[in-house]
Amino acid sequence: MHRVMLYCQYLSGMGHLVRTTQFAKSLAERFQPTMIIGGPKIEGFVPPDGVEIIYMPPLWLQDGAFRVADGNDVDEIKRVRRDMLIDLFDSARPEIVITEFFPFGRHDLLFELEPWMQHIRTSAPGTLVVSSLRDLIGKTVLDQQTGKIVDLANAYFDAVLVHSDPQFLRFESTFAGARRINGPILHTGFVAEAVKAEPQSFDRPFVLVSVGGGRIGGAVLDAAIGAAALLQEELPHDFRIFTGPFLPDEDFAKLQAKAASQGNVILERFTSNLLGHMQAADLSVSLAGYNTTMNVLRTDVPAILVPIGHYDFDCEQLMRAEKLADLGVADLLRQDAVSAESLAERIRSGLRRDRVEHGFNLDGARDAAEALVALQAQRTVPAQKGA
Repeated sequence: MHRVMLYCQYLSGMGHLVRTTQFAKSLAERFQPTMIIGGPKIEGFVPPDGVEIIYMPPLWLQDGAFRVADGNDVDEIKRVRRDMLIDLFDSARPEIVITEFFPFGRHDLLFELEPWMQHIRTSAPGTLVVSSLRDLIGKTVLDQQTGKIVDLANAYFDAVLVHSDPQFLRFESTFAGARRINGPILHTGFVAEAVKAEPQSFDRPFVLVSVGGGRIGGAVLDAAIGAAALLQEELPHDFRIFTGPFLPDEDFAKLQAKAASQGNVILERFTSNLLGHMQAADLSVSLAGYNTTMNVLRTDVPAILVPIGHYDFDCEQLMRAEKLADLGVADLLRQDAVSAESLAERIRSGLRRDRVEHGFNLDGARDAAEALVALQAQRTVPAQKGA
């Protein structure tokens, strides 16, 4: 069974971890996968069966700068991680290496990624090196980075797997340098978790509110509690609100205090079964990150998407939400319009909407695994005499 090594680094949220985990779970049916995780451990995260997990000393971004665990030096952690990646490759000798999002992002991590890529190409040139990429990049500074991205892709990568349905969005429509990349660019379909045959049951109907990891989206959480107060007498619904594991403790305490007098708010940090909640919800209110949006598409739940971002340099969520709103799949509430009153009004109308079927391919994890099988087979077929 071929060994696959997946590199996953999440710097602010947890979306990259969720998507890579789904991919690794599918790979475990055909390969022997190992996930190398570079972000902080998340309480409640359960790795899939058959997938080995290796944690590096965690790095994350806060206020534009790298942060590490208390008592550690950032430069020392960088050195340890760089050497660790090389040592892990040498000890495992995987036939396939997959990087999540790199080289289309994660350039802040070139201190470890470029030496690793150089080592792989020098010590094991037959290794299949693949980039695993979400549906779109969305960075407004992308034009300035295009040349560097193309150079990295052509120097180190054999293929790019784009986890999008081409009917929704094609890679070349968001990356101008696509035609300059030498290796194949394959659209796999969306990577979405499969729903359970029997949805989770709840005593009362509810509106689900979630903001991913919790480093962003505080205004949505605050507005949701305010909207719950406005609608408490009007709707027979609970508001099940997940703040995300990375929301600071003091912010969580403020939300708890605000919701304490309301009987229709259930406030929690994290669930490993967000999809199950969404499957049972009457309405979803969320940011427009990739994985939560995939849950919306998987369950066809009526949804309000609030795309959060620093739009002067990252429009990923906005681009995704606008596209889905144009297709009639979800309602769009812009971040500068978020308030308890505006959200309450959208919730009233959202609860009157029917579930919308979209027809997108949501089996991207399976199809990506099949693409890897084909790519690996192409590399291992012996050359024919006289060819």
